[in-house]
Order: sequence, then structure tokens, then C-alpha cells
Amino acid sequence: MMLGLLWASAFPLAKIATHGLPVFTIVAIRLVTAAALLMAIRAAVTGKWLSYPPGSLWPMTVLACIGNNIPFVLLTLGLTTLKSGEAALLIALAPLFGMLMAAAVLSDEPLSRKRIAGTLMGFAGAALVIAPQLSGKSPHAPWWAYACLVATAASYGAVHVAAKHYSRYPALDRATGSMILSALFSLPPVLFEQPWALPAFPSSSVFASLALGVFPSALAGLLFFQLASRHGTLMTGFAGYTVPVFGVLAGAVFFDEPLTLHVIGAMTLILLGMVAARK
Repeated sequence: MMLGLLWASAFPLAKIATHGLPVFTIVAIRLVTAAALLMAIRAAVTGKWLSYPPGSLWPMTVLACIGNNIPFVLLTLGLTTLKSGEAALLIALAPLFGMLMAAAVLSDEPLSRKRIAGTLMGFAGAALVIAPQLSGKSPHAPWWAYACLVATAASYGAVHVAAKHYSRYPALDRATGSMILSALFSLPPVLFEQPWALPAFPSSSVFASLALGVFPSALAGLLFFQLASRHGTLMTGFAGYTVPVFGVLAGAVFFDEPLTLHVIGAMTLILLGMVAARK
């Protein structure tokens, strides 16, 4: 439950951050903060700062791209127009994407009938989220914003599979090494946004960006890799079943997003699908 709560904190925090800062700047602040925190934790635990196992550069690069840079940019971009609760519902598809990808590339993760039924149910819930936009009844968000969130979920699903493939590396090494690379990758795009040229931006956006680095990035990443080492990445990924609940509630509390029957129905379908897929 703690992992799901940390993941879900990304939605209200990113929504607040987008009110005053451009997308790549938010992502860069988030990743640099997370990398600095994880480096300090790793140094305190192991006494190492930048020393990593031989041959780990490529695995860390893969984990950095599909687990941090790509989904963080897509999530933040989507939240410039989407409601945080809608984003949470769509991101909840991540473990279902992970299960489908695992079945395709891993020999020990076959698809059962219950998993197929659960996946179909989960995607039906996602379709319910997107339906108003497709019918023209959701003028607040363009189609590409929903596409960004579905792609984010797919990227998170892929990292669940990649993390299992690279499980031979210690959890703290994977979390820290991938975050350092992500922080480096995030800096060049900021040069094009030139946030220092902005006349002003609210301090709440900066604090929200920093908090994104601490809670849903550094602490959640560390906890994910530790749990994945013990219970497997795909089963750990199903901790995300709490994400839509926490995310929708956060949207209602902080942004007055309505808890309509439409939203509750979509959340119910996704949660039931995730529960069924675990069996």
C-alpha cells in the first residue's frame, strides 16, 4: 500500500507543478532531486558514490529511459490538460501492460484465462475514461493527452519486465544508477525551454517539482526495486492497484474533481481487472 501511495502522489504534485513551469523543467527538477537523494542514501548504506558493477551501464540506461525519462515526460505533458484523477485511472493499466509484455518475452509468465479476462476488464475501464473525449463530451482535454497517459502506463509496464530481466544487480544500484542517468538525460531539453527567462513562476510549482523527486521518484523507486527483488517485479507492479483509488481521491480533495458515477465505474472495472489478472 505504501508503494501505491507514493506512486499516486505524483498526480497531484505534477498537476500543481504544471501550473507554473514547463514540462521538461519539471522533469529535470524531479530527476535531479531524486538522483541526489538516492546517491546520498547509497553512499550512507554502501559507502559508494559512483562505483557500479561492470557491465551495468546498458541495463541502467534501459531502466532510466523506460522507467523514468519517457514516462515522466509523457505524464507531465498529459497533466497539462488532463484531470489528475483521470491520469491515475489510466496509469493503473501499467501492471496489465506489464503482464502482457511479460507473457510475450518471458517464458515463466504465461497468460491464463483469468489473466486475459482481467486484462480485458481493465482496458474496458480505461475505455470508459477515454469515452467522453471520443464522443466530444470532454472538451477540457485533447486526445493526445489521453494517448500520453496510456503510453506512460505501457512504459511503466515495460520497466516491470526489464527490472525482472536485470534483477541480478542489487536493488539500490539499479534505483540509483538509473536515476543518475535519467537526471543527466533530462538536462539538455531544459536549454530549449529556458525557464530562467520566465518573468515569474509560483513557488508552489518549484516545491511540487522537488516533492516529485523525493516521494514518487526516489523513495518509490527504491521501494519498488527492493520489493521486486523479494517478490518479483510483476507481482510488485500490482501494488499499483491502489493508485487509481488514491489518485482519484487526491483529485477530489485537492482539485475539486467530481466523483461521478462515470469515474467510479471506470475505477471499479480497472480494480476488478487487476484483481482478476493476479489470480
